[in-house]
Amino acid sequence: MLIFVAYSLFMGFTVSFIDNSAHIGGLVSGFILATLLAERFDWDAFRRTAWWRALLTVALSLAAAGIAWQMLPAVTR
Repeated sequence: MLIFVAYSLFMGFTVSFIDNSAHIGGLVSGFILATLLAERFDWDAFRRTAWWRALLTVALSLAAAGIAWQMLPAVTR
């Protein structure tokens, strides 16, 4: 991760059309959010909800595919 941060900052300082304020802002806000939202990972709770998360993922994927299918022009269907 530190390599990507260093590369982004380096490119921001060396290339004239890259604005470093976005890189620094993302770095700072990411650090703050990670600090605020970090919690201890519970494997038991993760395993208990695995089937529900998998079912929800499949259902949302099918819904998104159905919506995308309906948005296609009639000629391509």
